Amino acid sequence: MNQDAVTPQEDKINMLAEQTANAITDATINDIIPFYFQSLTPEKNFFLHFRAFLDSFNDNYTGDWSGTKYIGRAEEFYTYQGFKRDITFDFKIAAFSKGELFPLYRKLNFLVGTTAPTYGPNGGFMRGTLTNVTVGDYLMDQPGFISSVSLAWEQVYQWETEFEPEDGRARLPHILNVSVGFTPIHEFNPSADILQGGAFIGK
Repeated sequence: MNQDAVTPQEDKINMLAEQTANAITDATINDIIPFYFQSLTPEKNFFLHFRAFLDSFNDNYTGDWSGTKYIGRAEEFYTYQGFKRDITFDFKIAAFSKGELFPLYRKLNFLVGTTAPTYGPNGGFMRGTLTNVTVGDYLMDQPGFISSVSLAWEQVYQWETEFEPEDGRARLPHILNVSVGFTPIHEFNPSADILQGGAFIGK
């Protein structure tokens, strides 16, 4: 959209529709913490930019050990089976003007859509959607997949009560809580040496 048409009362990041390129490279559209999703499908790639109204961020590392019991031994013997990393974070969307409702909810629709499949041409097999996630410099275009998106409303959040689509108004909450579950797919082979060297955080 034409950024010159955005009034000073409207948040420029909230007003952004889905983009084919990273819009925060524009000096007029910036945030203290870069926060966006890049959806990757064979047919279409697009960016979803949100304000970094983060409520929580959890980065969980799990080593999988399998136990085996032997006759005559009270304790189990363990063998290492694998490694897993899961990231969860919560954030808010907040419309500060009537014109921000439709763009925000359109981006939410695209975000929740990353959990649904896409299909190849001519009724081909279903495929998952990969996503690059950026949260400041902690995650920087980190590839992976979004396993869950949850939306929640609280009673203290007011609704827009007027319905005027041509004026950008819809009967929707001005604020919503968004929870995302994300599983990274690393571009390197995870190992203890790499983890201790700090390659996981900041990528």
